[in-house]
Amino acid sequence: MAGDRLDADVEILTGAAQKAQVVVTSVTATRDALRGPVSSMSGEWEGTANRAFVVAHGQWERDLQRVLDELDELGVGTGQSSNLIRQSDEDGQAAIANAAQHQPAFDRSTLRA
Repeated sequence: MAGDRLDADVEILTGAAQKAQVVVTSVTATRDALRGPVSSMSGEWEGTANRAFVVAHGQWERDLQRVLDELDELGVGTGQSSNLIRQSDEDGQAAIANAAQHQPAFDRSTLRA
């Protein structure tokens, strides 16, 4: 915070939230497109190699889903923060404008010499 105002570029936060959602969508589409070809690879190995591939592929799927879930949550939270900051700023501006409208006129006769 600098002075009495919050230093936050709401547009940057909004852009970051949107970018997180774009990345989640893109990575999910790529993962889904690769599932068939990658899954068929398990048939190319036998015995221990096949089991190791299945285990590694399962771990990869779980880890990737965890990353996607966290990135999605980050995007949602950043978007909510951006909206909250924007709304707080608008509320503050409205309160200041309202106070300025209701301020009594300055009466110079009340000044003492």
